Amino acid sequence: MMEQFTEEEKSDIKRVKNIIRWNLFDYLEPKVKSHYNSMFLSGGCIASLIQGDKPKDWDVYFYDQKTQIAVIDMFVADYKDEIEIIDEKYRQVTSQEQLCITENATTLKNNIQLITKHTGTPDDVRATFDFVHCKPYYDFGIDVLYISKEQYDLCKNKILKINNMKAQTTWRQSKFEQRGYKWP
Repeated sequence: MMEQFTEEEKSDIKRVKNIIRWNLFDYLEPKVKSHYNSMFLSGGCIASLIQGDKPKDWDVYFYDQKTQIAVIDMFVADYKDEIEIIDEKYRQVTSQEQLCITENATTLKNNIQLITKHTGTPDDVRATFDFVHCKPYYDFGIDVLYISKEQYDLCKNKILKINNMKAQTTWRQSKFEQRGYKWP
């Protein structure tokens, strides 16, 4: 039998969805309006919000590479001052003028990361994630936050459960353990 969310958990999920909308919709929607239906948010930011913490960053993914390229090109051309500038000694930068455009993402100053490493459906992209607590996602186009009861419980209780063994690394495991995550 499938576990149901309590009213308190439903309220918490609604709070998280509203925070996502307040932090991302007002910023991204006017800039990328024609591409908004082809983008979704996923990763550790949703787990952080469930725990009541401020996300370190916001990972925005794209359903297809054409949209991904169009949105990133739009930021580089029209909103260049909003792309984070980094010191080359910290990351291998693949763009000119030391904008934070790496092999994995274009990072904006407000910590939104336009992910370039993976594109596809949420199921395709999330299959590449190392841990289950990173799998909840928000679909911008239809304004829905998708989270299972298991994902919610893992996030809320800071429990590590491997999603993709090939993607799981000691570094990532250690990072989450330092943030208080435990193994079941």
